[in-house]
Amino acid sequence: GGDPHVGSQHLLPVADTRPVESGGEDLDFLTLTFSREIAADQINYAVEFSSDLVTWVEGSSLLRQDPSGNDDGLLIETWRSNTPATDEVRLFARLRVWR
Repeated sequence: GGDPHVGSQHLLPVADTRPVESGGEDLDFLTLTFSREIAADQINYAVEFSSDLVTWVEGSSLLRQDPSGNDDGLLIETWRSNTPATDEVRLFARLRVWR
């Protein structure tokens, strides 16, 4: 959604933790939120999570998908890990983008 020749810090993916209802209770999950252009059908996206920065796993869950609200053709997506974030488990997130 931005110009590849101009830095666009506000368009970078954002990792965070947020409570999500799971099995009748709220658990904290690592989330990754990013914007993508609706009309960019030739671009592929994969949200991946890892506990060791070596093995990356797709198959996370899409939590939200909303238009940006700026009439700019962007969708804001938030994905969550399949594993709850705890003090015992370190989790990492990345967004892989390719043509």
